[in-house]
Amino acid sequence: MKKSILPLTMSLIIGLAAAAPSLAAGGNGGQNQRIQTPTLTAEDSYELTYMREEEKLARDVYLGLSDYWYARSGNLPVVTVMQNIAQAEQRHMDQVEAKLEQYGLPDPVLDENQLGGFVNPELAALYNELLTRGQKSPLDALLVGGLIEEVDIQDLQEAIQKTQLTDLDRMYESLLCGSRNHLRAFASQVASTQGSYVAQVLPQAEVNAITQSPHERCGRR
Repeated sequence: MKKSILPLTMSLIIGLAAAAPSLAAGGNGGQNQRIQTPTLTAEDSYELTYMREEEKLARDVYLGLSDYWYARSGNLPVVTVMQNIAQAEQRHMDQVEAKLEQYGLPDPVLDENQLGGFVNPELAALYNELLTRGQKSPLDALLVGGLIEEVDIQDLQEAIQKTQLTDLDRMYESLLCGSRNHLRAFASQVASTQGSYVAQVLPQAEVNAITQSPHERCGRR
């Protein structure tokens, strides 16, 4: 999703990010030792804050569309796949929330139970747009899911390139792995309906490489 505005003012984020490092003093032969935790850049702070709401966007759209199609047509494949992936998106939200807490950043998600509630107005508008698009048909709902995951993959790849912190890199890699699996699930359902899945944001070759490779065990052996 295009990141043209900040979900929270950068001054607030930068101020809180600067307060995140903790200094602990200890005595050893009369000498004090300092232990400093990593300091977030303003860009890292923004990426984390944005990612929290971006994962919520995915979860909210999937929950909204699964409820919509279940009420009209029962337990369709689109309902099952979206319900399952929504649970995974909640875990992704929780992962990002833990990092926000670790670094002392404000959580932009004011109410996790409010579907469509976002601090970022662009994400709020996008939620309504995607929900409307996905209510046209079950196929459109699956294509919305594929679009969300392609954009998530793109955004996570950019976040990995920008951060210099190992723990953030590790978390983003985990989220990226999950998004690849989610794209595989949506693309498989689309292909069973219309024969193939056509890339919507990423290069077709990259999407083919993902969808034609096996499901990944993200972070597990």
